[in-house]
Amino acid sequence: MTNFYDEVASNFMAALTQPQPSTLKEQALEILTNVAVYELHGDATTDNRLSAEDMSIIRRALEQLPDAK
Repeated sequence: MTNFYDEVASNFMAALTQPQPSTLKEQALEILTNVAVYELHGDATTDNRLSAEDMSIIRRALEQLPDAK
């Protein structure tokens, strides 16, 4: 039987080792990188148009940026 502190430590370590979700910025950059790679090395068998979800991610990431002065 494990004691309380061992269980808490085990849960804490498990939480630390779980992969963190990508930030909105990271998601938007990945989408744009994929589009840029496609444009440079176009593959006729691949349809790499931006989906509505991709455009939404990019839009939300841009909306978080401060306005330039």
